[in-house]
Formats: sequence, C-alpha cells, structure tokens
Amino acid sequence: MARALRNIGGFPTPDGVSHLSPTPSDRIVWQDVEGELVLFDLRDEKYHGLNPVASEIWRSIARGDSVGAIIDTLAARHAAPRATVADDVNAFVAQALAGGLLEPDDTPA
Repeated sequence: MARALRNIGGFPTPDGVSHLSPTPSDRIVWQDVEGELVLFDLRDEKYHGLNPVASEIWRSIARGDSVGAIIDTLAARHAAPRATVADDVNAFVAQALAGGLLEPDDTPA
C-alpha cells in the first residue's frame, strides 16, 4: 500500500492508534473526485488530496468504523499482510489527527 495521504506530512506516528474510533472534524468538507476524495479545511482554507486507499480509510471513519476494523477490512480486501496495512492506516490516522482533519475518540471499539 502506498502512502495514503498527500499534502500532510512531518507528523510523528504515535503508537497504538488501532483502538481509536476517530471522526472527521466538523471543519472539514469533502468531495469525491473520480474515486478519490478531496478534503477542504474551512479553518485554514487548504485542500488535501487523498489517494484511493486513503479515501477508503476516510469513508470508513466517516461511517463510524474503528481503526482496528478498518485495518482488518483493508487487509482482507487487498489481500495484504495485516501488519503492513496496520502501519499504513495508523500513519494516516496519526497524520490526520495531527493535522486536525480528524477528531480523536478514545472510546474502546
């Protein structure tokens, strides 16, 4: 799986975000553009482009899926090792949290 999030970088990936069920920030609006999502941050007026895998992750989060459930689903769907998928999903979530695109919810899933 390639890097999922473009235009957001430099944020450390915290360990153990798999237990989270984050939600999209209220200040973020998004639009599907040919199968990929474009996010717009109303606060800083920046656009963020998501590739197809990141778009899958975002849609799953928006549906209320936990990070752990997203990892399991993507690993099965893409026939990829769970550890590899977990690294990618956790990195995406950590970057999106650090960038304010997602809001944390540490309620155990």
